[in-house]
Amino acid sequence: CYMCYICPDECYSLSSPPLPPPPSPEQKQNMSTILIAMLCILGAALLFLSYFTIIRFRAKLRRARNPTPGFAEDFADANRGPVPIHPIWHIRTVGLPQSAIDSISIYRYVRGEGVIEGTDCSICLNEFRENEDLRLLPKCSHAFHVPCIDEWLRSQKNCPVCRSPILSN
Repeated sequence: CYMCYICPDECYSLSSPPLPPPPSPEQKQNMSTILIAMLCILGAALLFLSYFTIIRFRAKLRRARNPTPGFAEDFADANRGPVPIHPIWHIRTVGLPQSAIDSISIYRYVRGEGVIEGTDCSICLNEFRENEDLRLLPKCSHAFHVPCIDEWLRSQKNCPVCRSPILSN
C-alpha cells in the first residue's frame, strides 16, 4: 500500500501472514500426555537420586561409627608380629616367622655366574643389578630381591613362582 502513513493498521494487516489456527482439542491432549510423561520421568530420577544419596550418607555414618579393628587386634602372636590382611580378598594369611625368613641364604648377584636362574625378580618384575643382594629359596632355587621376598614370606609359606613350600613340615 503506497499510502501506509494514512492508515497503518490496514497496511499491516495486508502485509502480515495470517495467524495459524488455534490447536485442536486432540493436539492439546497429546501435548498434555507428553508433559505428564516427562514430569513422571523427572520425578523418578529425583527419587532415585535422593535414595542413592541417603544410602551413601548412611554407609558413611556406619563406617564412622564402626572403624576397622585396631592395631592391637592385628597381632596373632607377640613374637610373630602383625598378621597381614590380603588387600584383595581381606583374608588373614599366616606366613613364616621372621627367624625362618632370616635363615634363608642371601647371595650377591653376579651376571653369568650361574648360581641364580633368571635375571629378574618375579615379585616386583625389576631386573637384578650387578652385586645386588638376592634371597635364594632353598628347595626351588628361585631368587628374589630381599625386601620383595621377605614381604611375601610374611604372609605366605611357599614360593611365589612354583608354590613349593619354603620349609619342610
